[in-house]
Amino acid sequence: MGWENTFKIVVNGMDTVGKSCLLHRYANQYFPDPQLPAVFDDDIRQMTYKDMTIKQVLKETYGNEGYPLIRPLCYLNTTCFVLCFSLVDQTSFDEIETIWIPEIKKNNQTTPIILVGTKSDLRDTKMVNRDNKSIQTENGIRLATEIGAMKYIECSALTNYNIDLVFEEAKKESAIFIGINPQITKCIVC
Repeated sequence: MGWENTFKIVVNGMDTVGKSCLLHRYANQYFPDPQLPAVFDDDIRQMTYKDMTIKQVLKETYGNEGYPLIRPLCYLNTTCFVLCFSLVDQTSFDEIETIWIPEIKKNNQTTPIILVGTKSDLRDTKMVNRDNKSIQTENGIRLATEIGAMKYIECSALTNYNIDLVFEEAKKESAIFIGINPQITKCIVC
């Protein structure tokens, strides 16, 4: 199978926002041991999407400051970005506009973006300290509108809340981006 029906979904955001946990929960159906570094290797698999065989590629980028020149190399042929911030980390939220959107738009101006607020299970707990207030849903919706994201979704890899929804939306946006419309059949008579 070539690249013509490939959904390449790139998951971006700061290192501590839970990208690896999100990907492990979706691709491998488990939440990684919090005592170990959660490293996610690229996941490539053939699957069915709306009665069509596609290749799905899931890729995580490194979010720390040492990789801004390397990350764009991962963006080639991306069909959807899943741009993550932690709902309990204001800095990760702020960096969506200051770091991630400029980087993505410089390299992939038309590729769809889904904005994802992670760690929803922690938002209303005592884990949120006075200095780091949680991000409210309306702020996420507002940011998604400002950056031109196709969708805003809040999720929790720990509880599995909305994990499948994140990737179903990413697949839907990927299909639209590469021009796949499963409802249209080719006319062999014309």
